Amino acid sequence: MKKICWLYCCLLFALPAMADHLKGGWVQYNYLGSGSNNSNRYQIIVRQYLDCNSRAGQIDQQIFLAIYSGATLVQRYTVLLSGTETLNKSQFDPCISPPPTVCYRIDRYEQVVELPVTTGTYTLAVQRCCRIAGIVNVSQSNTVGVTYTNTIPGTITNFSFANNSSPIFAQRDTAVVCYNSPINFDFSATDTDGDSLSYTFCDGIVGGSNANGGQQPDPPSPPPYASVFYNPGYSGGQPLGPNVRIDSKTGLITGTTPSTVGDYVVAVCVSEFRNGFLIGVTRKEIHVTVANCQISAARLDPQYISCDGFTLNFFNQSTSSDINSY
Repeated sequence: MKKICWLYCCLLFALPAMADHLKGGWVQYNYLGSGSNNSNRYQIIVRQYLDCNSRAGQIDQQIFLAIYSGATLVQRYTVLLSGTETLNKSQFDPCISPPPTVCYRIDRYEQVVELPVTTGTYTLAVQRCCRIAGIVNVSQSNTVGVTYTNTIPGTITNFSFANNSSPIFAQRDTAVVCYNSPINFDFSATDTDGDSLSYTFCDGIVGGSNANGGQQPDPPSPPPYASVFYNPGYSGGQPLGPNVRIDSKTGLITGTTPSTVGDYVVAVCVSEFRNGFLIGVTRKEIHVTVANCQISAARLDPQYISCDGFTLNFFNQSTSSDINSY
């Protein structure tokens, strides 16, 4: 009886420990040209974000990639870890006190696929469980996973867009985010096809769980995918509250951050337009840490309006204890 209890207790502790440093990810694809037998070839790249202190048991040596046409599984791949990149901010503005830790480990997985030419859309999906506990803007965060997904377009109003490569996020993810402070977070992307891009906040989506396939569902489930449940005051469109917004043209996130420190799920969707047609949407979802730090600088309202003259009174709203005089 003692041995059974010991094994059961170990499993309880091991399951959340496997993923407690998961920080998000996204899927990119590149068109490589025509394949054999009326097909197209693509390079699929999956990036999974982890905390830089992740242990060996938290690092996936392989992932499972599923490709769906509607709800029909077309292909399934086991994709091995091919490389790792570290984004670590080591230099900070002296006005930031105390300097927070801003570091991501980004694991990269690559697979070349060949897909039959079709008029429909292909959906790429990788799923993982589970998110860390205590995420500020998402309820029951440690019981739901994440789905990294993207779509390859087919034919839209008699035009084929299968020869498309998805936008590439710049990955400037080491922006310092202090509580109740100004934020400038660059979520921009580039497009090798020259398509027009438009940015919005969007819902984080659920993935694997301990109930539907474990840490890495194999194969990942088909679309559609459900949204995470947001806590009151937050949503996919306002992941950092009502005072933070994203510029639809540049992908720059600005505003004033929440006063509650902790991790927040932030998902950005970049829509891809060609010749006036929406041909795809690429989603990047990461956990952004609002740190327990302050910026020793003036904090003013985003804009001031005066309709009756040229005199305007305004006040510094910063509460930083490091400011001694002006």
